[in-house]
Amino acid sequence: MKKLILIPIVMLAFSCKKGEEGTSVKQTLTSHTWKSTALTTDGTIRDKWCWLNSLYNYTEDGKLFYTQGDNHGACSGSTIGAISTYKWKLSSDNKWIITQKGLAPPSESDSFQIVSIDETTLKTKRVVNKDTPPGNTWEDTFTAVP
Repeated sequence: MKKLILIPIVMLAFSCKKGEEGTSVKQTLTSHTWKSTALTTDGTIRDKWCWLNSLYNYTEDGKLFYTQGDNHGACSGSTIGAISTYKWKLSSDNKWIITQKGLAPPSESDSFQIVSIDETTLKTKRVVNKDTPPGNTWEDTFTAVP
């Protein structure tokens, strides 16, 4: 009888332990579509930016589909709904999203440091070339959309 009671307790202990580990960064990133909803550059909150309302879809096989959103005229030549395809990967420590378009090697503006990620929000930070407006440090917030 004691063995029959002990087995469910051991199983429960292992299932709780597994639940504590949670979902991996890659699983969270690829299980949602992420919409650009906030940007701060060098400490200044922005109300317009080129990728405002744009959608980011990361796939398990390393593709990133970027769909241009309505950026309220922040960038000329943007076509709402235009889709671009990139490659992406996570750094070995799961702290950076590294994107690449075409054959050019990724630059620092293509590398997003993951500040936090959960089932509803992805916050990233990247350092951009000093000559790239509107600033050097860009902090993005993306919201998971259905």
